[in-house]
Amino acid sequence: MRIFISGSAAIKELTQEMKDILDLYMHQGADFIVGDCEGVDLLAQAYLRCRGYEKVIVYTSYEKPQGYGAFYKSYRSLAKKAKNKTGNDFLEVKDKAMSEDCDMALALWNGKSVYTRKNIARCTELGKKSILLIAP
Repeated sequence: MRIFISGSAAIKELTQEMKDILDLYMHQGADFIVGDCEGVDLLAQAYLRCRGYEKVIVYTSYEKPQGYGAFYKSYRSLAKKAKNKTGNDFLEVKDKAMSEDCDMALALWNGKSVYTRKNIARCTELGKKSILLIAP
């Protein structure tokens, strides 16, 4: 199973519920795909790394994950698809790819992030199971 981890950039720590779900899927041997943005992306990468979990691919709209943005060497660059795009269109290239490539989505949302909401909606439209957790 390939799980797309998504969430709000403004979130500063993972909830215990999010950690428990990540632990459950690690135990089941899932593959995780995650972006290279601040907030939940980096927090999830760091958590998986500290648990010694290696089945993680970082997706980026750049040639390589952003300088501060990857705890993993394994990544998928979508720079060619993102070329000549700017702003939201540039950032959504990787989100769309992760939505298409996953079997299910796991999101930690602050109730405000437009990108997280779009990711869950996109996965739902694609008929993929989604777990949405609300951050305090």
